[in-house]
Amino acid sequence: MALDSRPLPKFLTEESYTYRASDPIAASRYTSEDFAKLEREKMWPRVWQFAVRDEDLPEAGDFVVYENGGRSFIVCRRDDGSIRAFHNVCVYRSRKLRTEDGHADKFVCPFHGFAWKKDASFDAMPCSWDFPHLDPEVMGLPQAEVGCWQGYNFLREEKGGPSLEEFLAPLPTHLKRWRHEECTTVVRVAKQVPSNWKVVMEAWHTIVTNPQLLPFTGDCNAGYRT
Repeated sequence: MALDSRPLPKFLTEESYTYRASDPIAASRYTSEDFAKLEREKMWPRVWQFAVRDEDLPEAGDFVVYENGGRSFIVCRRDDGSIRAFHNVCVYRSRKLRTEDGHADKFVCPFHGFAWKKDASFDAMPCSWDFPHLDPEVMGLPQAEVGCWQGYNFLREEKGGPSLEEFLAPLPTHLKRWRHEECTTVVRVAKQVPSNWKVVMEAWHTIVTNPQLLPFTGDCNAGYRT
């Protein structure tokens, strides 16, 4: 950066590296289904996961189906403008309520017709006299925590632990000049890869294997705006 022809913002030169050891990691962590199962049980429910941008849910009733690690959630905008995330599963029949994104005033199970409102509270059931043992007050859909940073909405299945701001730190400090809340999504590209997620996340190979990515991912070619 010292060789750059333009002066850099000071915060880009500040050191924020934290040494987390360099002991070898067993290859089985990238190939073992048992280890992946432990991650699905103990890690993914407890970390913040990016689910939707604000512009994905412009109107009350708009929803997105977010899935990861075998779990499915409905992320929905409520009438008051807030966003809720709840398990995409009928609490009576355990069937998915929705399989695609869309708009809805309520979420009705396609099996028995049990229905829930946009805030995850129970709405109604057909033939309610056949279910006198069910208490509508406790029939709400289990909810996940929701946090928002600069238009990015995250969810966390298990409540408690670091706040979203603590989880993202120091990223918000580094990106505060970029005003992401003023940006909007214009295109999405996705690909399913039959691989452990940690293998897909590895990016050191880009220099040789995918040099076309270097203009926007390479350390020496990172762009910034003063």
